[in-house]
Amino acid sequence: MRRLVLSCILLLFIEYINAQVVENPVFDRTDVPAFRIQKIEINKDTTYIYCSYSAEAGSWANISKGTCLYIRNINMKYPLLRCDGLPFSPQQKSFMSAERYNVLLCFPSIHNMPKFDIIEDESDKAFNIYGIDISNTYQTSYQESEVARFSNMASFYDSAGDTIKALQLKNK
Repeated sequence: MRRLVLSCILLLFIEYINAQVVENPVFDRTDVPAFRIQKIEINKDTTYIYCSYSAEAGSWANISKGTCLYIRNINMKYPLLRCDGLPFSPQQKSFMSAERYNVLLCFPSIHNMPKFDIIEDESDKAFNIYGIDISNTYQTSYQESEVARFSNMASFYDSAGDTIKALQLKNK
């Protein structure tokens, strides 16, 4: 009985750590050229979009809570669950110097959706990226151990300037 339970837990864990990963995905167009997608990771529950923003000195940025992943061919929207690195509007993050900042966007999982848009506000020329393609032509799949996942997330938070969160993940 114990062996059966452990086997079931192991199978669930293996399914969870399998992730579809696309590095530097191609897209049709963007309204904010300074904002780039570095990597997209789609697992069973969540779509993680790792981005970078090249800020100019004296500029500011934020993101709307209404930002979503939009899949045009089925007219489906997936809401933004979390954003690390930028505050939600109306708050603003001011940039005192020209630097590159990391941003992590989290959405519900979009398994088996080869093309989508990230839409903040179509009418405003805001943070919008259209035609992001994660089809098999461009994707890489891998398995990542839980230790490696915490290490990768710690590196991300460390580079984003959140040393407290980075230390918490390094200690797990």
